[in-house]
Amino acid sequence: MAHDRVWRPTGPIEWRKWDDRFVVFHSPSGDTHELSELGGCTLLTLAAHPLGLGVGDVIRRLASETRAVTPTDVLSVLEALAERGLVAPIAR
Repeated sequence: MAHDRVWRPTGPIEWRKWDDRFVVFHSPSGDTHELSELGGCTLLTLAAHPLGLGVGDVIRRLASETRAVTPTDVLSVLEALAERGLVAPIAR
């Protein structure tokens, strides 16, 4: 099940925040990405835990930083970040 996956960043990032948007440079790919506030906060949460976090762990850590989020919100963001090559699910 997708909610049971553990997610981790795929490499180091550099980032900046302007208002409610993040700009992220992904060192391994050399690509720059613009992310929503939730996307940026999710990526930074994973970057602080390079061994990976589950969806529930991400939600708990985001609760003090951003608006309330649902597992569906976070999973959608994680899948979008994975499509960009910024995060990946890992096998347990």
